[in-house]
Amino acid sequence: MNVYILTDKYKYTRIITIIANNISSEIKVREVNSNMPVIKESIKSKDIFIIDDKFYFNEGLKNFCILKELKQSVIILLENNRNIERYIELNVEQYFDVLFEWNDLKLIISRMFEEYKNSINNIGKYKDYSVKTKSGYKYFEYDDILFFENTINSVIISTTNNEYTVKDSLDSIIVEIPNSFARVHDSFIINYYNIIGIKDYNSKVYSLYFEGSEKIAYMSKSKYIKCISNLSVDYIIEFKKEGLIFV
Repeated sequence: MNVYILTDKYKYTRIITIIANNISSEIKVREVNSNMPVIKESIKSKDIFIIDDKFYFNEGLKNFCILKELKQSVIILLENNRNIERYIELNVEQYFDVLFEWNDLKLIISRMFEEYKNSINNIGKYKDYSVKTKSGYKYFEYDDILFFENTINSVIISTTNNEYTVKDSLDSIIVEIPNSFARVHDSFIINYYNIIGIKDYNSKVYSLYFEGSEKIAYMSKSKYIKCISNLSVDYIIEFKKEGLIFV
């Protein structure tokens, strides 16, 4: 999970980084300032934005429209309580006045991090995968996704009938999707449920075939044993029912 801090105060960034590290090493603090604007395509739905009210006055208007559009959770550090009206159109999780305690901010970030962890650890909560597009969000049922393929500066999402290119990385995707997916190659994350065949392609990789599609993904032979051994019992039983074809 990322915590973006919109400020030009180094002190704020330093303290919030310490707070985040004390909660979990999985929380990454990223500073947004006049030299480093928000990059819309890199934002995940569970990312948190902490806005220094003074930064909003100086530079933040450039990012306001992005946060409003994406409905990101925001925490406001107010310079003056009356300024909360500036943020009425944003998804404000909490706001603090100038006399706030850092520990109060830590409690909020801790709670939001726990919600984030619950959302990715409880497979029952996985319903679909969402990506941001120019026209809004696009949603994919996980069962419909065959694989994710890494390309230069983007990822291709392959479904049975279509392909979609998004600004993302496999490293970011793999931590947000169910256990039915696995990183089987530097360039591929595949959906175990949709595999119907595995073929010996060359000395380094197997080719993978998917139900209802002519698309092919690849699995590194060095990852084969690890990938199979990481399958849960339920998935192995499912494979036996379906009958994987080793060509």
